[in-house]
Amino acid sequence: RFSGPGGEEVEEGEVPAGLQAAMEEKRAELLEKLADADEEIAEFYLAEEEPPLGVLRAAIRRQTIANAITPVFMGSAFKNKGV
Repeated sequence: RFSGPGGEEVEEGEVPAGLQAAMEEKRAELLEKLADADEEIAEFYLAEEEPPLGVLRAAIRRQTIANAITPVFMGSAFKNKGV
């Protein structure tokens, strides 16, 4: 969530219960696609293990620089405030 007069303050929190299943599905899809492009993530994926956050970020960066993947971030805003 975003707060502050211009929506510039980011508030981190738990994923709402109604969105938990969709979030888990999309995360699994991200890991599958990244495993196709990155050998280190593929090892975690094949072992059915969750990669550490640092390893995941490094793999996304590595494959983005190599033009193997294109991360896309989605969201919306109203009057410069995240919705």
